[in-house]
Amino acid sequence: MEIARVGVVEGPSAYSDEAVLAIDLAPEAGESACRHRMSAFHELVVTAVRSILDPGSVREGIRPLPRPWRDSLEELIAFTIRSLHRAAGLPNETRAVENGRERRRIIVSPAGSRATRRAVEVAVEAFRDFSAGNPVDIQAAVQEIRQLGHAGPPRRKPAPAA
Repeated sequence: MEIARVGVVEGPSAYSDEAVLAIDLAPEAGESACRHRMSAFHELVVTAVRSILDPGSVREGIRPLPRPWRDSLEELIAFTIRSLHRAAGLPNETRAVENGRERRRIIVSPAGSRATRRAVEVAVEAFRDFSAGNPVDIQAAVQEIRQLGHAGPPRRKPAPAA
């Protein structure tokens, strides 16, 4: 799975604080998002986020919440983006919406920060790696997103003296 298209739905640009992005996913040839794989990935994300936000709940064996998607890969990725933000202590609203015939797209708001763009990339990469049987470190991703979120906007070079 790859990010097929990222477009600004609201706001002046993809990098503004007011930006709302729409993300379309493109599955790779032969790739299928089976329910079992989606459920297992959801459980991985929930467990990792809970271990960050409330470490005691993981040790006590609290079961993950029921899956918050309707068997849609876009809903799972939207949930993952939202969870990464929550664990990093950053505000974010992410949801999957209808986009034509049986197609869905992910809407992310606010979306102008480097942390949000990285969370989108991480969510897609993590599911792709998980599906391929590769290890996924959600906690390390949350730390990276937290650092980007608290670093603020990139610094600009001073203008040359005239």
